[in-house]
Amino acid sequence: VAFIASKQNDDGSFGLMGGQFLKVYGTSVALMAPGLAAPDKKDAIANARGYLKNNQLKEGIDKGSLGYGDKEMKFEEGKPVPKSMIPNLSTTGFAAEGMARSGLPKDDEFWKLVVEYVSKCQNNSETNTDKEYLARLKEKGLSIGDDGGLFYAADPKDTKAGTVKVTDKEIIKSYGSMTYDGLKAYIYAGLSKDDPRVKAAIDWVRKNYSVEAHPGFGFDAVKRTHIMGIFYYYLMMARAFDALGEKTFTTFDGKEHKWANELGEQLLKVHKENKMWSNENPRWQEDSPVLVTSYVLNVLNVVIKHVH
Repeated sequence: VAFIASKQNDDGSFGLMGGQFLKVYGTSVALMAPGLAAPDKKDAIANARGYLKNNQLKEGIDKGSLGYGDKEMKFEEGKPVPKSMIPNLSTTGFAAEGMARSGLPKDDEFWKLVVEYVSKCQNNSETNTDKEYLARLKEKGLSIGDDGGLFYAADPKDTKAGTVKVTDKEIIKSYGSMTYDGLKAYIYAGLSKDDPRVKAAIDWVRKNYSVEAHPGFGFDAVKRTHIMGIFYYYLMMARAFDALGEKTFTTFDGKEHKWANELGEQLLKVHKENKMWSNENPRWQEDSPVLVTSYVLNVLNVVIKHVH
C-alpha cells in the first residue's frame, strides 16, 4: 500500500506521467486496494476520486463516461501524436468499482452520471431513449435492440462484437463482459434488482450464461474467437454476481447454477500444469500470463466467498 500511495501523481491519478495511456484504469485499480482506506491515506483517496470525477464527461452524447485518462500516444512519422480518450463502458465500469470500493456515497452526482452513460450502452429500447444518441445511431444505420445486454461504447464506431440483424434493424451486438460490467455498475450506483435496466441485463445473462465461452463472440475452432477476452469476462462475471449477492443463479432453461463452483472448476480445468494462466487468443493482451493470472487471482478471491 505504501508503494502504491507513493506512485500517486500531482493530479491525483495513479499511473505513468508523460502522456502515458490508461491512467483511469490505474487510478481505479489503486482505489480498490483495501489498505488504501487507512486513515492516513484519506487524502490519497480524495485526490484519486477527484481525478476520476474530473475525467468524467459532463456533457454531450457520452456524458457520464470516462475514457482512458491521458490521451493515448500514437506515432506519425516517428513523432508521438495524442489520440482521443475513447469514452467506453470498460473504463467507466472500472472507475465505478474503484469509487464504490473506496466508499463514495450513493448520493454523489458521479453515480447519476454513470447510470446515464451505462444506459446508452444497453440494448433496451424501454430505457435507452436519449433522442440525441438515437439520432447518432440512426445516422450509422443502427438501432437499439431489446435483448437487455450491453456493449462497449455509446460511440458506434467501435462495437467490439460487431452488429447483428434483428428483423429489419441492425443492432450493436451485446456481449458477456460488457453486460456483466454494466450490471455491476448499476448495482454500485445504487439501482435495485427491480430496476428495468438491471432486470433486462439479468435476463440477458439468464439466456447467455456460460463459463466455457465468451457469449457474444462466435465459435471458431481455429481462430478461437469464442475465448477472446474470456479471462476479463470471468473477472466481470465474478464481480457482477458478487455485487448481486447471490450464490445460485437460475437460467431461462430452469437450471440452477452454483456459479462460483462452476467458475472455479473452469479455471482449474484450463490451467496448464506448472504455468501461469494465459489465453490462446491474444486479443486485449490476454496472451500475457502476468495480466491473465492477475485476473484469475482476483476471480478466485471472489469465488472463495461464494463457493458452496
